[in-house]
Amino acid sequence: MNRKPTLLALPPLMVLLMSGCGSTAVASQQKGTVTGTVTAGPTCPVERIDHPCPLRAVPGADVRLVDSKGSTVADTHSDGTEAFLMAAVPGTYTLTATNSGAYRSQTSRTVTLTAGGTQRVDLQLDTGIR
Repeated sequence: MNRKPTLLALPPLMVLLMSGCGSTAVASQQKGTVTGTVTAGPTCPVERIDHPCPLRAVPGADVRLVDSKGSTVADTHSDGTEAFLMAAVPGTYTLTATNSGAYRSQTSRTVTLTAGGTQRVDLQLDTGIR
C-alpha cells in the first residue's frame, strides 16, 4: 500500500516552509510625516512697535496626532528648540499641542498626510499674558 503523507505527518519545519508558498506579501503602506514648531505668545503684557515681543519656544509640549475616531496614532514632545516630528499612515488627523507649564493651554489644527509627503505645521499656544 502506497500512502501519501498528509500535512500532519510532515515535520513542523516543512509545514512552515510550505505555508509560505504561493502567498503574497502585503506591502506596508508608506507613511507621511508632520513636522513643525510649538511656540507661545504673547510674551509681554504690552507690545510696542519699537519693542516687539517675540514668541518663545515651548520645549516639552505634548504633541499628538489623533484620528477621526479620537485615537492617538502618534505622540511626541517638542524638543529644546520647539521642534517636533511624527509619522503616520496617510489620512486626515487633528494635530494638538498642549503646554504643560504654569498656564496650561492647548491648540489644534487639521492636517492631511500623504504617502511619502511632509506637512509643516507651526502651532502657537497662549501664555495667558494680557
